[in-house]
Amino acid sequence: MVALDPKTKIIINQILEAAQENMKNDGSLYPVAFVGKEDGIFPPLTTEIRNQEDKEEFANMIRMGALVGQATWVMVILESWMRQDKSPKAHDKFLKSGKKVSEMPDAKEVVLVTLETATAGTYTALAEIHTDADGKKSFDMPKFEEAGKLSGVFSNLLPGKSDGASNA
Repeated sequence: MVALDPKTKIIINQILEAAQENMKNDGSLYPVAFVGKEDGIFPPLTTEIRNQEDKEEFANMIRMGALVGQATWVMVILESWMRQDKSPKAHDKFLKSGKKVSEMPDAKEVVLVTLETATAGTYTALAEIHTDADGKKSFDMPKFEEAGKLSGVFSNLLPGKSDGASNA
């Protein structure tokens, strides 16, 4: 996993296990962010995301929580859609279609986890959401991979952290 202190690793694993239980019990995950540092974690931040403005407000709420709490790590857990194009040409065709990823027949529903740390880098993890014969949803424990420079609304969430990536 990520090169973090043992206490933080335990906290992150407990959060992910709780997210798995929530998915099994509720059939979905509410967007949630956890802000912490080596000596503990702050109450989770959560909101409903209906549009781009909601995403930006949530990201700003996370940034403020990280600043006030002098956080050394931030983890965001969201449900999302993804698809993998086989070529740049296929990806261009998708972009020109004007469709949402969720509208595509090859789209997969996933749990997306981003973990930004002050000392160990930035990591992402994806876990495909599975539906069993009874209609219950679940996902496997996400495995983190180093992300390098991320851009987007949910990047550069820690105070003073700027890796040159855009927040747009």
